[in-house]
Formats: sequence, structure tokens, C-alpha cells
Amino acid sequence: MSAVEGLLSRSEDLAHRSLGEVRERTRHARDVTTDYIRHEPMKSVLVAVALGAALVALAALLSRNGESRRY
Repeated sequence: MSAVEGLLSRSEDLAHRSLGEVRERTRHARDVTTDYIRHEPMKSVLVAVALGAALVALAALLSRNGESRRY
């Protein structure tokens, strides 16, 4: 096996392990979020509304700043 082949093999192994870790962390985050929503539905709705409002406000602020820079 050449040095390049060895590097390629190790890179593929690292990518495979990293993908597995990402999948596991995503699965854990999904489970924690689902449990929280199940046990605290009202708080979950309030958090979602607050986050949505904050994103809308940020988008409006950014769009206004972009318009004022054009003139």
C-alpha cells in the first residue's frame, strides 16, 4: 500500500467515524427535544413563538440596513 493509499484509507475511516458521531449526536438532540416538548408543551410553544419573533425582527432589521446602504 502506498503512502497516498494509506492516507486515503485513514481519511475515509475518519470521515466514517465522524459521520457516525454526528448521527448519534443528532439522534440524542432529537430525543431530548422530543422529551422536553412532551413534558413541557406550553413552554415549548412559547419558546418557539419567541424564537420566531426574534428571527422576524432580525430579518426586518437586516433588510432595513441593506436598504439604507443602497441610497
